[in-house]
Order: sequence, then C-alpha cells, then structure tokens
Amino acid sequence: MGDSWQAERILSQALADHGDHGSTRDVLSACNALCSVCARIAHLLRDTDSHPEVAAILAKGRAAGERAFKLIDEVRNPAFEVAVGLNLAELLTAQGECERALLLLQRLRTSAQNQQLAAFAWNVEVNMAEVLLRLGRAREALEIVQSIADQGDSVPPSVLAKAHLVGCEASKALADFELALKHFELAERMERRVLTKHLRTQSELFVTRTEELRSRHMAMAARLEAQQERHRAAHFAAQAEQDPLTGLGNRRHLQWRAAELFPSLSVAGAPLALAQIDVDHFKRVNDTHGHAAGDKVLVALGKLLRDNFRSADVVVRSGGEEFVLMLPDTPMSNAIEICERLRARVEATPVDIGTGAPLRITISIGIAAAPAYDLDALMQRADEALYAAKQAGRNRLCRAEP
Repeated sequence: MGDSWQAERILSQALADHGDHGSTRDVLSACNALCSVCARIAHLLRDTDSHPEVAAILAKGRAAGERAFKLIDEVRNPAFEVAVGLNLAELLTAQGECERALLLLQRLRTSAQNQQLAAFAWNVEVNMAEVLLRLGRAREALEIVQSIADQGDSVPPSVLAKAHLVGCEASKALADFELALKHFELAERMERRVLTKHLRTQSELFVTRTEELRSRHMAMAARLEAQQERHRAAHFAAQAEQDPLTGLGNRRHLQWRAAELFPSLSVAGAPLALAQIDVDHFKRVNDTHGHAAGDKVLVALGKLLRDNFRSADVVVRSGGEEFVLMLPDTPMSNAIEICERLRARVEATPVDIGTGAPLRITISIGIAAAPAYDLDALMQRADEALYAAKQAGRNRLCRAEP
C-alpha cells in the first residue's frame, strides 16, 4: 500500500516479539522484509534534511539484512539468497560500502541468471548501475540503465523509476544535461505510476462498499492461491532434479534420464558413453581461497559443460566437485575425443574468483561405454577409470576396459 513507516513498525514489533523463537523461514522473511522497507524509507528521505533518521533507518535495515543473510543456508532456497542479497546490497550502497555491494551484486547476478529469476535480475542490474555510479563509473552505469530502459513495459515501473534516476545522475556526471533531463522526466512518470497504484490499492482496501465486493475479493484470493500452489508445485518438481548452485541436473535427474533412454538404446544396440568428471585438488581451492571461490569454480565448470554439449546429452553435478556426462548415440572413440577437448578447454580457461588473478583448474575424467545399459554398472566402471586417471597424475582421461 506504500505505507513504509507502518510496515517498519509492524515488522520491528514482530521480530521483537517472536524473532527468537519463530521458524527460520519466518524470521528470515521478516528480516528481509524489514531490510527492504528500511531501504524504501531511506530512498523516500533522500532529499530531505532528516539525516539522523536516515542514518538510523539504514542501520536498522542493515542489521536485519545481515541477520537474514546468515540464515540463507538453513533455508536452502536460491531465490532467498538473491532477494536478501539485493536488499542488503542496496543498504550497503546507501551507507557508502560500494565495493562490498558490487561484489555481492556480481554474485547475485550469476545466481539470478543460473536460477532464471527474471524479476530479481532487473533489480540486480539497476542496483549495480547505482553502485557503479557511486564508484565514479558513470559511463558503465548509464549503459546498464539504457539496457533496462530498452526493455520497456517488461520491466516493473518501480525498477524503471530507479533506473531513470540513476540515469539522470550518470548523465549529469557526464555533463550530458539534455539526457539527464530526459531521464528525470521518465523517472517522474514512473514514480507517478507507482504512486497511483498505491493510492488505488489504499482506496480498494479502506473503502468496503458491499458484501458482494468482499466476496469477489475472497474469490480472487482463492484463485490466486490455487494458481500459486500450481506454480509452487511445478517449481518444486523442477527444483527436485536441479543442482541449485550450477543449474545443471542432479543425480535424481541422471537416474530419470537413464531410465528414459536406456531401454530404447539397448534394443537398438546403439552406442552410449558415460564420463565421470572430477575437479583436481578442489579441496585445496576451498582451503586456500575459501568456499565462495570454490563455488565460483563449480559454477564456471557447470556453465562450460552446459554451453559445450548437445541438448540430447545429459550433464549433471552428481555431488561435491563431481560431474557426470552421459552421451547417447556416441561411440567410445568419439566420446574420448569430446572429453579430451573438454579437458583441454577447462585447462585453458582461467576462472575469475574475484580475488585478483584468475584461478587455473584442471579436471580428471574416467569414461566407460555400453554395454551394459545399466547406470550403476556404467558409473562404477567410469569411477574406476577416474580413479586410475587420478593415480596417473590427474589432468587426464582414462577409459574403462570393455
């Protein structure tokens, strides 16, 4: 409804009363909501003289955001990471911690893209533009604003309003005052649209004229809830077969695809290869650079695998630093050539872990071929070949005996 101060009061009271014994998900949601509301209040007060109030509200929102961020691993929902991180990054930016905010937003951009969270992706981009502007990189900020503006009505009005405000400031920094005025006018138009929506919502909620209207609202709410339940069911079904970090399939997806493919391949006697892939010295990466760097290595390898194989191939992260590649209708000789190219490409592609010099990694591969058309048997043979590759010095491929 647009009443951010009332929302802040209610959320603060709820956390004070129940924050020590509520469920992890509820506490995280409340902290994230409070962080978002505080960011909104600070935005509304940006051109006023209420500096002490702004500082206090930013501190309260920051504390709530940091608390929510610490609970993300317990909830295990990638969308929470992006939602909480976005609000926290906005407060970090407002408090002048732009470098940390930029690193966080870069991580969130990757996560939003991997999880196909389009609604969050727009907010990541506009917040990144604001951070770049504050870091003196006005040209880059303006390019991001333009890419958002080019999407037109597909972008939420609130995001467009903020994007145009950033565009106005970036244009002024570049001494392009005509463009600054254009962005300012567009921001005003978008903010009026958002305000009108808030006022309309307030009118609908506060002015209840007939029982018929109440019934209509209840029916609409029931339909929306049913639709959301269907969406949630579809989302959870897809998520059950997806690795949340890399966006690849998981072991359950591998089992499902094997059950789908193996009968027809077996009847036709068609070739089939299965490769086990393991990142060399991955524990050393985590111990030396931290688990965040390890995650970036896995995400980069997952993207490389996804981008370099056919849609008919099955590429999954089976656990930890281990991946499985299943190549239907592919003879062993071709599979070896494909996997050797993959091994060489990984070795030649450094991974940016955000700590300075890119990190070079290598992989070891064990490969087996049908028959038999049995997933457990193929996995066992490929795993033995992978072990042989490790024993032989790593960064190499070994094939299982027929």
